[in-house]
Amino acid sequence: MDSSIDVRASVAAALSAARPEDVIAGVKTAVADELGRLDPAVKIKFTDYFNHSFIPDMLIEWSDLGRRRERRVYLRSSIGATVANEDVESLAPLDPVMVGLTVGDQPDYLETARSQVQQAPQSLLTDVTAVAGIARQVQDDGAGNRAPLLELVRSSLLKGGRGLLTSVEAERLSTGNSEETPTATSLDAFDETADALFSGETATRLHRAADLLRGGFDQPPAATDEDGEEASTRVTGVLSDVELRVLLPYLLSRHDVTHDRAYWSAWGDLVSLDRLEASWDVLEGLDLSPLIKANAERWLAARSQTVLNSSVIDDDSAQPDTRWVMRGKVIGAEVGAWRILLASDARKLRGRDGGSPGRWDELEPHLRRFALTGVQLSGLSRSVHVHAERASDVFNDVRSIRANIQDDFHVPSATVRRLIDDSDDVAVEVDFMAMTASGRNATIASLVTAAGLLGYRQPISVDAVQELLS
Repeated sequence: MDSSIDVRASVAAALSAARPEDVIAGVKTAVADELGRLDPAVKIKFTDYFNHSFIPDMLIEWSDLGRRRERRVYLRSSIGATVANEDVESLAPLDPVMVGLTVGDQPDYLETARSQVQQAPQSLLTDVTAVAGIARQVQDDGAGNRAPLLELVRSSLLKGGRGLLTSVEAERLSTGNSEETPTATSLDAFDETADALFSGETATRLHRAADLLRGGFDQPPAATDEDGEEASTRVTGVLSDVELRVLLPYLLSRHDVTHDRAYWSAWGDLVSLDRLEASWDVLEGLDLSPLIKANAERWLAARSQTVLNSSVIDDDSAQPDTRWVMRGKVIGAEVGAWRILLASDARKLRGRDGGSPGRWDELEPHLRRFALTGVQLSGLSRSVHVHAERASDVFNDVRSIRANIQDDFHVPSATVRRLIDDSDDVAVEVDFMAMTASGRNATIASLVTAAGLLGYRQPISVDAVQELLS
């Protein structure tokens, strides 16, 4: 059944109910169903009022970057009635979404409606048929094909849409943004849509999304924006939850998207490791390597953990999956017989219980690849914690201790820095009992490099670790 006929039938059935309370409940439910299809991420709440002059019929709520947002929804009999009652003007200060329940046969009121919404730049005036026309567009054809521009429109309309949206505009909007692979032409048209149908922060975000898609497909940026500024400068700020959940899975799933390091480094300014983890459900199974590698020296993490890679151990012919992919709710990659996991919060990787410490004699050759600033030595007769600013001092101190104390020292933990020119590189504590590497304000690169020490019994080569990071 055509979506416009379907939703009209639902509203008509509700309006024909015998009891007033059934009319109200049925109408609100029919509209809420379409709003929920349009943007499943929003929460829709009914109020105790219906067709009130200034109290909304329902509220749409959502969270973005940890902040709760809200917008009022007013139900009216039609767009024409909304215009005639001058509701657009009276409700303008409330940033409303006004939804007509029926569609008039005569479009004479449209010019008046357009004139009124121009005086209410934060208001959206539409009807259920137009909403259904966009809400019921297929986002995924079952073969993994997606239309990112249409998804962005759908997920932004309730939150920041403005102006007049009739079925004609809805059809044009859906058709014009339904391409699986955006072209320069469709992206330019999308920029025009962003200015015409969205306001303020929402319009800015949609422009940024278009620029990110241009960069992903190596297309030239839009020449200038309305202020004459190069559009490429718009790729700044913090990516909204909608942008992240629509754009990043789409781009990472495409084999024809650029692997240019500078492009993915720019993404590193827009998102962070913890936000990737929060979006694990839409990123699971995708190759995150371009993003992780381009930002390994910039993004901060709290802990890495090394665990045995059972798939390789159980099958000699199996090859480790060296891609960075979401594993559960943390990110990991395989190297040799090991799997290295990353987390922005140390509580997500608690490490193993009851592990055994390493032996100093076995660890020393591997530790010499690092700047060793501290080591815990545990022997049968006594335990010693050695700490020094210079790695050479630590090794000399351990040599002196061993010369004076005849014992087979084990190492529960050590503190290391990478041997790089950056003297500010954060120290990382390597816990051989828990098989974790932890550091406050440590970069992904520091934690992953240190985690390579944990696999010393089946050594991970320096080159193999470096391939995970570059």
